Amino acid sequence: MIFVDRGSLHGGQPVVPMGDWMTRAAGKTTDAISDGPAHTVTDLYRAPEVKAALEKLFNYKCAYCETPGFAGFSWDVEHFRPKGRVAEDRSHPGYYWLAYTWTNLYPSCVFCNQRRKDQPTFDDPVLGPATGKLDQFPVADEGSRARAPADSLAAEDPLLLDPCRDEPDLHLTFDAAGGVSARAGSRKGDQTIRVFGLKRKRLRDARLDVLATISELIDEAVAEGTPRSNATRAVLTALSRPRRPYSALVKTIRDDPALFGF
Repeated sequence: MIFVDRGSLHGGQPVVPMGDWMTRAAGKTTDAISDGPAHTVTDLYRAPEVKAALEKLFNYKCAYCETPGFAGFSWDVEHFRPKGRVAEDRSHPGYYWLAYTWTNLYPSCVFCNQRRKDQPTFDDPVLGPATGKLDQFPVADEGSRARAPADSLAAEDPLLLDPCRDEPDLHLTFDAAGGVSARAGSRKGDQTIRVFGLKRKRLRDARLDVLATISELIDEAVAEGTPRSNATRAVLTALSRPRRPYSALVKTIRDDPALFGF
């Protein structure tokens, strides 16, 4: 997970859904507030223009695990604050009034967003636990949870990292085995890893592939006459750019290459 600036510009313009979507969303938000918990959420939140803007803003990667490849698999428009119900409080109606709020919408791979068991791999044949966010939204204090449109969202203390508000690299770190852990005992880091399943097998293996690519690129550059320190710096700088897959991992390596054997 990396920080993504919602205020990013493209060609001098904010990256938001095209056309009149924001106006229509504002109208549906008014309806939701008027209807209250009985409001039936429409599919406006996942309109094509929303998905196009989310793809662009989040560098064509899952907002949570950084898996790229939206051209090759389906993905969800995910509500950071769940729209219909809240797993931690079944009496909560869900944040229905935020169902069409642009800043509450994120691109998520199905493995981060839906509840699925961590399937065996050839090299790791043990079935892993089910993970995925669905309607989970843990907060530090249930007494501060917003339950209605007039309640303060600022008073909440979410235990999930928000890629557009938090600095994920202050809470998450990676290791040479492709693993992820909470930095300095971060409670937000722990809960984010648990809820989104950031330790799942294929995600770990994908990070290992990045580590292998880094090693290969450095060796190729050294073979061509580039000093190893220069080659390491250049490769890590290139692969830590936001558009690159698993760039948070590469940023961790860049901060301490020797820890990863580079």
